[in-house]
Amino acid sequence: MTASTATSPGETRAANSLEPLEQALLRRARADADAARTDAELSARIDTDAARAQAAELLDRARAAGDADAHRQQALDQARARREARRIVLTAERTAYEQLCTAARAAVQELLAEPARQGRLGALVVARLGTEARLEPHPSGGMVGVAPDGRRVDASVDALVAHALDRLDLAALWDDQ
Repeated sequence: MTASTATSPGETRAANSLEPLEQALLRRARADADAARTDAELSARIDTDAARAQAAELLDRARAAGDADAHRQQALDQARARREARRIVLTAERTAYEQLCTAARAAVQELLAEPARQGRLGALVVARLGTEARLEPHPSGGMVGVAPDGRRVDASVDALVAHALDRLDLAALWDDQ
């Protein structure tokens, strides 16, 4: 889609009429994100505790040896345990994010399964591009609008979900509180 410096009243109305759908998607995505975060935190805590227990065991063995090699090994073991714990947390975060994306896509597809919502989405795309725009179904669901001058509006499920998730502060999900 080509960016424009001026916003026409039609574009403002189209953007405003997308607001309820966008808000519903954001609420759903936030709820899904909260649930995914809770699951990821629990999984990460369990995995991190296990990694820390393993690291503590390795540290105890290194201390028992008592020599310079044991001290060097201790530092290596601690670093390895920290890296492993971090890998576990990152894996859990990635899994949670993928689950959030999947849940958000399913929610949008469910919303767009309603003919009225699909029609509203098509009307918004046409309002953005003009009445001569052609609407093409997208494999993920939703549609892509193409104006005769080549401008495009991607209103596919993937694009709608990506837009909604971009508006969330997903990094805050992983911050320790």
